[in-house]
Amino acid sequence: MPTTVELVSAFIDVQTQKEEYERADEVPDIEYEESLQDQENEITDFIMTKSDSIHWFLTQIDVEEGHLKGAVEAHKKQLNMLNKKMIGVEKARNRMKELIMLTVGAIGQEQESGNKVLKTSTNKYTVYETDGPLEVLDSSQIPNLYYKLERKLDRKRLRNDLKGRETDENFARVPKVKRLKIS
Repeated sequence: MPTTVELVSAFIDVQTQKEEYERADEVPDIEYEESLQDQENEITDFIMTKSDSIHWFLTQIDVEEGHLKGAVEAHKKQLNMLNKKMIGVEKARNRMKELIMLTVGAIGQEQESGNKVLKTSTNKYTVYETDGPLEVLDSSQIPNLYYKLERKLDRKRLRNDLKGRETDENFARVPKVKRLKIS
């Protein structure tokens, strides 16, 4: 079966031949007219068959997309469940560390540095102090040099401002594009 491009090209050729024939001041040739009409009908039938195949293919793509979206949703639910389990495991780990720190703090030996150490037959546990995370008490009192300014393009606003009008701007444009609607 010819490709869609070949079919459209042949259809345009037949249409052009029909128009040229109609414009010519020749004696009507019924056989030639019927031949052109037969060619046009045959090409139209091929295009319709091809169109049905294309529509079937697009439908199959929609079905596959639906399956994939369903699978993604199922995996998202599974991922959420695993994330909740991981949070539980992390809480258990942190609770165990707190208990070990309490134990080391209570029965560990204090070193000159102020650290407490507990040695067992398999491990050495040390409790020590270090700098923790930043706690902001009043953000209005923080000097400006500690703030970052982030410049971000508002693409939606720019597109809406440029949409539907001719512009001489050399920094952005909203070109017209062709889309396909199947109904």
